[in-house]
Amino acid sequence: MHRKSPAVLLIGNWGHHEFREAVGWLNRHTGLATADTIDHAFDLTEERGACWHTVILAQARPGQFSARDVERVGRAWPLSHFVALLGSFCEGETRSGTPWPGVARVYWHQFLARCESQPRPGSALRIWQLPRTASDAERTEAMFAVAPDPCSGLIAVFTPDALLFDGLSLACRRVGYATAWCPNERRCSLHGAIAAVWDGTFQGRADFGRLRCLHAQLAGVPIIALLAFPRHDQVREARENGAAAIVSSPFMLPDLWNVIRATTDPTRSGREAE
Repeated sequence: MHRKSPAVLLIGNWGHHEFREAVGWLNRHTGLATADTIDHAFDLTEERGACWHTVILAQARPGQFSARDVERVGRAWPLSHFVALLGSFCEGETRSGTPWPGVARVYWHQFLARCESQPRPGSALRIWQLPRTASDAERTEAMFAVAPDPCSGLIAVFTPDALLFDGLSLACRRVGYATAWCPNERRCSLHGAIAAVWDGTFQGRADFGRLRCLHAQLAGVPIIALLAFPRHDQVREARENGAAAIVSSPFMLPDLWNVIRATTDPTRSGREAE
């Protein structure tokens, strides 16, 4: 951890298995402190005299924090930025629940992809650093406020869906990558690719065998598995069958760019292919 890394306070169920990688990344890249409860967080702050850059509320299931809890934390640290780190059971809150106002939401399976856009000393304004009054649209706009770094190299896209390939190809070409469409893993002879994107969004569990075969076929080319709202066991199984990284769909374009860069350049500090 760099000595100027932002001070981050993580409150809640930080030991939950879905949050393990997020906590690992935060330990390496921020000055992380953890607290099981809000009262514990207040005691910890008083003991350390800390001024938190970002406060993360880790919620594995709906109802672990109430809106009153969130307001209590907001009054305690009015200058901090607030993020909700959410488990799979919280995915329906925006439709059927009461999501906390003024808190940026990120699911556990999105966290690593989004880390590269997050606070670093001297960095430009990004999604976590907007005021609590910012809308979701404003947070999305902020992700594109800074021009992406130019890239190069060939990305192989393995999907039978022509429309999905067109969308992924446009996203990759926007930052400088070339793309090649491989509609069938077994009938694609490809040379010179620096990475592959494998479409697992409409695949059943048994199809991870196809991912395993592709991993053997590509012989060292890192594979990024695209999965739709994945569960923890699906992420684990994808990695066991050869995925170097995961992008959860639906995703923001910077999420995809961040993962491709981190996967193809191991010197990048944000790489988290564990």
